[in-house]
Order: sequence, then C-alpha cells, then structure tokens
Amino acid sequence: CRSKNTFRIGLAGASTGIFYISWQAFYEGAQLAATEINSQGGVFGKPVELFPTDDQVKVDIGVSEMKKLILRDKVHIVIGGSASHVAAAQSDLALRYRVPFIIGNCNSAVLAEDKGHRYLFQLTPSSRMEANAVAIFIAKQDWKRLCYIMPDYEWGHTFKKVLAEKLSELAPEIEVLAEFWPKIDESEYTSYITAIQTKNPDTVVNGLGGASLINFTKQAMGYGLFESTPVIGLYDLNILKALGRDMPEGAIGFHRGAFFSVPGQHMREFVKKFRASYEGEYPAANAVFGYEAVHMARLAAEKAGTLENLELIVDALSKLHFKSPKGDVYFRNYHNQSNASVYIGFTQNSQYPFLTYRDTLAISAEETWPTIDVVKTLRQAARR
Repeated sequence: CRSKNTFRIGLAGASTGIFYISWQAFYEGAQLAATEINSQGGVFGKPVELFPTDDQVKVDIGVSEMKKLILRDKVHIVIGGSASHVAAAQSDLALRYRVPFIIGNCNSAVLAEDKGHRYLFQLTPSSRMEANAVAIFIAKQDWKRLCYIMPDYEWGHTFKKVLAEKLSELAPEIEVLAEFWPKIDESEYTSYITAIQTKNPDTVVNGLGGASLINFTKQAMGYGLFESTPVIGLYDLNILKALGRDMPEGAIGFHRGAFFSVPGQHMREFVKKFRASYEGEYPAANAVFGYEAVHMARLAAEKAGTLENLELIVDALSKLHFKSPKGDVYFRNYHNQSNASVYIGFTQNSQYPFLTYRDTLAISAEETWPTIDVVKTLRQAARR
C-alpha cells in the first residue's frame, strides 16, 4: 500500500561517478519543481516527497536502489536515470512492477525503442535523435574524413551505429579513418589524442560525456587538437560551466537545450527562478528535464484524479502536453519518446563565466526520430 500522505517520487540517479555533474543539475531542477508544487498546496493537498538514490553508475547498485524505491519506499513514480545501461536494467523493473519511469537524464535509443514499454517515458532526445542531428550537421559541412572516439558501453555503440547509418545516407563520400573506444571510466586520453592527430581528420566525433569529456578536452587542448581539427562533442552547459574559460572557442557542441539557445519568456522565467534558488547558478538542460519530470508527474496524477491507480497515471502521462521552459512537451504515441529538439552550435566567448554558442541549429524531433513502424520492429526483434 502506497503512502496516502505524500506524492512520492523516486529519483534514480548517481550523485557519485562520472555523470554526477549532469545528475546534480537534474536533481536541482526536480527540487525546484517540488518546492513550487508544495508551495501551491501539493497534489490533492499532499506534498511532493523526493527519494534520491546513488547508483554510482553501476548496474547492480542501480537495480538494488530501484527495488528499494518501488518495494520499500512505495513511490508513485520514478524519474531520472544516471547512465543508459543502468537505466535499461531499471526499466525492466518498472515494467515488472508496473511503475511509471520518466527518463530525463540519460538517453540511449534502446530505452524507448528496443526496450520500450508502456511504463517507460523518455524526456531527453534519444541517442538516435542526437546521432541523426549530428549527421545532418556534418552533411552540411565540407568534410570528407572523420575519426570517432566513443565510450565503450551501450550508449556509445548505439550512437555511433546510428550516426554511421545516417551519414551513409546523407554523405556517403565521407571516409572513416579510425574508431577509438576508451572504457567508460578511463581518465587518460593522451594515446587516443595523438593517434587521432596522426590520422589528420577533417573532424572528430566525440561521444564521451561528463567527467570523461572534461578530461579529454583539457588533455586535447594541451596537444593542440582543437586548433587543428573541428571536434564535435556533447558540450552541454554542465561541461561548459565546469571548463569555464578553459573551454576552446570554435568547438562544436550538440546539446539538449541550454538556456541561451532557447528563446522565450518561459525560459527566461525559469532561469530567474533557478538562479534565485541556487545562489546565482545557471541551469543546464538537465535541470530543465528534472523540472519537467516532476511537473509532468504532478500533472499526470491530477489528470488521473488519483495517487493510488498507477495505470491511470500512466494513461495520463501518455496524453500530456506540458508547457515547459522549452515550449510544449509531449510524449509520442506508442513510442513514449518526447518531442525534444537537439541543438548544435560553435562555442564562443560570452558575457557569462562560461562559453556559449553561435550559429546554433535547432533540429526538431520530427527530423530525427524513427517512424513508429521502425520502433515496433525494434521492439519485436528485442523480444524474440
């Protein structure tokens, strides 16, 4: 029996490990939303209560923590996700116990596609959507030779596979000179950087994230890689803030909606509220996803008219439209993938204590997500 005194939201994430930066932003956005809701009387007069976890980016710990959220804490919904391979195992539990799970931090395409199900909802643009967006961007350039450096785990392999397929369609003349696959927890990239430089590519597609991307960037700066070669990476605001003025200008970042790339009053209001709550800090895209996830959980419960019937909450989630700081957000029918855009631009100095982007290209979900028939085929193949 779930608590009738609070609306319980589990936060499946990692406050330690290589993705702690993105998780911290997500958690802060979730806290901001919970504070807002509680100041307005909660959900059916009951306060939102958050239950954060730390899976340390390890599957066994992530599974254990997810079970505690569901069986011990009796949460009504789980949000978050630290890394895709951990979230995939947690998603299996969400299906088994029929608890809604909104993924708003990690983003492998496998989550909402191959392993997708009724109880899983993905707020972040999937790795397929990001890979397709990067391919669209590359196809617009005059580049003929590229190298990959990808983390050797599920996300990296999925991202590279999708990107290569899309490039073969849009720019079949591009030659892949080399692929490099460091382990997920590596911190020393000198050998990869020098090997890339010997290949002299027109561009480098870098799939590293979190602390790994920070380490790579600092080391690559020391070897002059950014001065000679356009490097494309997931330089979201978390990374830009962590690197500060050490971030090179002219690098190419794909990201999930930094505040300075999303115009409009709703984003300006969100930034103002976030900074007032967190000592002047600027919100990364992950903070927006955390904020969205809690508010969408609240709205789904209200639409369902209950905190006890999770099936009705799932039904409501699948039909929601939420006015996010980024605009209207909804989950696509059957796919349960949100209509998130992918943003790509060139880093530049700015008025902030971190670099921002110029010439940003916003690529919509309609340009990057697969057809529903493709999603159905992937799910059928995964379940054979």
